[in-house]
Amino acid sequence: MPILTDWDIQIDVDDVLRAQNARPEILKKRSPQLIPIAEQALEEACTLFKPFVMYKILSVEKLEGNHLTLENDYFVDGEIVSKYLTNSNSVIFAACTISDTLEKKVSDYFIPNPSYALALNGAGIAGVHKLSMMVKNYFKDQIIPDHCLSTMALNPGMVGWPLAEGQSQVFSVLSSVSDNIRLSSSSLMIPSKSTSFIMGVGQNVNPNGSHCDYCNRKYTCFMSDYAVGNKQS
Repeated sequence: MPILTDWDIQIDVDDVLRAQNARPEILKKRSPQLIPIAEQALEEACTLFKPFVMYKILSVEKLEGNHLTLENDYFVDGEIVSKYLTNSNSVIFAACTISDTLEKKVSDYFIPNPSYALALNGAGIAGVHKLSMMVKNYFKDQIIPDHCLSTMALNPGMVGWPLAEGQSQVFSVLSSVSDNIRLSSSSLMIPSKSTSFIMGVGQNVNPNGSHCDYCNRKYTCFMSDYAVGNKQS
């Protein structure tokens, strides 16, 4: 089964601070005492990352409105189909995690040292984000044929693909690969430091677009171009 574990996740202190919804350049001036905490959390986090990636690629059989039928009776359904998956010949389903090791450490630290626990949690969030970016680039460089393009990564929960429906569709495919990442009854991933996405692949798909434009948290999420000030609304 397509499982990948050999990933070197490299993040820095600024990533840790952004993951706590802080502007690094501002925080370093206003609260410099927090920087050594973030540095220590970063150092420990890098020893706790246990990256795990699973994925599966399914061929497209037919498109009917907002319903994309895939091989073996799998499907993707919703507004996201007509917006992004039109002209896809196949769809990559993927989920990745840094495992629950860091999360357990955060719980251990929270009562005696909440500031450190929050910083360590931020490092975990940043680590998952960096891993997902690495995985997407891996697909583009190693998996997708040279003559094909890919859509931007589409995550359950973005506008046009409600969380419960999206996660159900993703994990109906990935559950046969591994149970290292699974869903709770409320459609949240276990371990919590995980993310899932799909990418449409084909010669004529639209490779453009920003996930942030279709996210309800684009003004508060540390990953958003809007939040870090790279875009103006």
